[in-house]
Amino acid sequence: MGEDTQLLGLRVLEASPDHISIVGSDYRYRYVNPEYSVAHGRPSTEIVGRHVGELLGMEAFERLVKPRIDDCLAGNEVTYDAWFHFSALGRRYMHVRYLPLPGVASALCVIATDLTERKHAEEALSASEHRYRAYIANAPHGVFVTDLDGRYVEVNEEACRMTGYGEAELLGLSFLDLAPPEAQEAARAGFQRLLQTGSSQTEVRLLRKDGSETSIALRAVTHDDTTIAFGEDVGPQRELEAQLRHAHHMDAMGLLAGGVAHDFNNLLTTIGGYASVLIDGLPEGVEARRDAAQIIAASRRAAALVQKLLTFARRRPVEPQRLRLDAVFGELRAMLTRFAGETVEVDVEVDGDGLFVEVDRGDLEGALLNLVGNARDAMPDGGRVAIRVRAATMPPSVRPEAAPGGHAVLIEVSDTGIGMAPDVAARVFDPFFTTKPPGKGTGLGLSTVYGFAQQAGGDVRVMSALGAGTCFSVWLPRAEGPGDLKAPTRDREERPGGGERILLVEDEDGVRQLVVRILKQLGYTVLEASRPSEALALLESEAPPELLLTDVVMPEMDGTALARLCHERLPGIRTLYISAYPGSELAARFAATRDADLLSKPFTGGQLARRVRDALDGVRREDRAHDPD
Repeated sequence: MGEDTQLLGLRVLEASPDHISIVGSDYRYRYVNPEYSVAHGRPSTEIVGRHVGELLGMEAFERLVKPRIDDCLAGNEVTYDAWFHFSALGRRYMHVRYLPLPGVASALCVIATDLTERKHAEEALSASEHRYRAYIANAPHGVFVTDLDGRYVEVNEEACRMTGYGEAELLGLSFLDLAPPEAQEAARAGFQRLLQTGSSQTEVRLLRKDGSETSIALRAVTHDDTTIAFGEDVGPQRELEAQLRHAHHMDAMGLLAGGVAHDFNNLLTTIGGYASVLIDGLPEGVEARRDAAQIIAASRRAAALVQKLLTFARRRPVEPQRLRLDAVFGELRAMLTRFAGETVEVDVEVDGDGLFVEVDRGDLEGALLNLVGNARDAMPDGGRVAIRVRAATMPPSVRPEAAPGGHAVLIEVSDTGIGMAPDVAARVFDPFFTTKPPGKGTGLGLSTVYGFAQQAGGDVRVMSALGAGTCFSVWLPRAEGPGDLKAPTRDREERPGGGERILLVEDEDGVRQLVVRILKQLGYTVLEASRPSEALALLESEAPPELLLTDVVMPEMDGTALARLCHERLPGIRTLYISAYPGSELAARFAATRDADLLSKPFTGGQLARRVRDALDGVRREDRAHDPD
């Protein structure tokens, strides 16, 4: 039986995939199994009796093997893992056990298991894990890993930056904790779809720790018992898109407002002009004369309304002046306080005494009155309006090209009023939009502020919340220093006419008939045409006129093209344009046109008489720049 057991044990050793050897206290092999022989590429007969260091290398023997053999010979079982070099197999990672032999003090059994493949797998897994961790930590997007209940189990630094939470804080939250109240149901439904389909791509609103919100573009997948979502903060991009849409909307509204103003100016010219003609023909004291005066007063109020439309549309000519803001606001402080009323406290603060802007002073004052009036109306029970003026850097989204170097002036007008809901704030600059009762406002006040800021090269923004007041921020390009301000010139009396010949071209019948009547009363000879082709025909058949008085926008061709053809035929003819829609582009065109000037509708008979006389006499535009016309 003993021989059978020994034989069986030997067969087990011979068949084992492990490297098995018996080593004596002299560090020489007494037995090696076939697997050990294969590893070293030698038969067992060439290994038995040799020193262990000859096969494993003396450096490895002295460092790894000898101390452990000595420990085992002392009666201890020794286990360790290490890399060894084998003649036939090369470098292998081995799990080695030294086992004392019962009853044999001068030898031990060595069993070495090859773990190289497992080691390589572990190293690959470790490297993969390291790469994963490095990617997650340095990913440009926020990484949110949740369990199947939606609770965060792993986040990266970008996710913390996006949400405002620390890593430890986020790991205690669920995705619902970052969803605004109104988006909770949608967020819950989206998470369920992700679990069902395994992937999703969507955009959600995210509630930051500080209570602010932003938009996050999410791409998420499920993996085992987790979900992994990659989030990109697209809030700034969406804000810029909203600003662009708003700008397009306001441009469209401006075109509409400008078109309405153009047509309305033609009507006002006719209404006011004929009312003036009526007054001239009526004696003092009669009721009809007073009626005509009321018509003129109403037409002037309507003209002021048109000016607001043109300011919003950025088509009203302006006269910029270089203004020192501490001086301007010092002069306006009392007026703004009176305008706000006794129940409203007005606090004006100008940071620094060297802030200059180049704007139309009347427009600036009008914008401030509109903002203070809007604040006053938002505080029916009284409150406080704070006006702060300071140097600032023009935000990149606010027309940076208008302020070289980004130098700007910021005027903030804030109140403690009832505030506005988001949908109201989004439309607050739209013309004719108002929340006031009928008859309490035109809806053009804040539109005028918007037009003023845009025409000055800046912008205006609003921040408001219900119950938290409102703040309007007006950015204006900063001017470098004081300039020379021109004083107004004389207000001349209406001049008598003359006997010159005038070619009048106007497609609006009412305006044309009115102008013909006024000019003939002044003694001029008038050739009238309703379109350019008629005017050119008159040049061929009549004595040459000294002045071309022409509308700008007409059928067939515009007034400037007609003027060029007239000048080709009559080089000495002078030109005076009339238009109900002046526009900055028209002003630039006239500035480059010699011997030409522009009279904007609506105009009075006196204004027409003076401008016609100036044109015939060759009075330059700059000599008349500050006349009351």
